[in-house]
Amino acid sequence: MREQAAGIRCPTLVLAGDDDPSTTISGVEELVEALPPALVRYEHFADTGYGVFRDHPEAIEIVREFLLAAARACVGGSPAPRATRRR
Repeated sequence: MREQAAGIRCPTLVLAGDDDPSTTISGVEELVEALPPALVRYEHFADTGYGVFRDHPEAIEIVREFLLAAARACVGGSPAPRATRRR
């Protein structure tokens, strides 16, 4: 999986919650580390399960910002900026 993730060539947004029963934070962070650093934005939400959008409605704005940055990058030819945040 690491080799395949390293081959990603488009901006990638990863949203993860600490309490997600199907995906561990360590697994998500392993995936994020395998992705090309200049292309990944990782948002980590504390006290959040599978329903990031339900528990943190502001995540919709994060998706919006990410999509706008990715669109600008496509037009301008440079990758979207990398960001990692804990919420």
